[in-house]
Amino acid sequence: MRIELIFLGVAMIMVGATLIASESAGVGVGGVIFIGPIPIGFGSSPEFVQYALIFGIIIYLISFILLRK
Repeated sequence: MRIELIFLGVAMIMVGATLIASESAGVGVGGVIFIGPIPIGFGSSPEFVQYALIFGIIIYLISFILLRK
């Protein structure tokens, strides 16, 4: 039940942020979701998706280096 609520909350945040960004001129939104080791980027423009994916890859590499044993 907790996982479903987490997914629902993330989906609500993404939809709300996208609606706010589409109404405001010059404001964009982007983010990244990790499914296993694969980052998936989303955003209101291709530029924000690119930044989100770059950020996701950096976070993945940092976590891989710090958490390997």
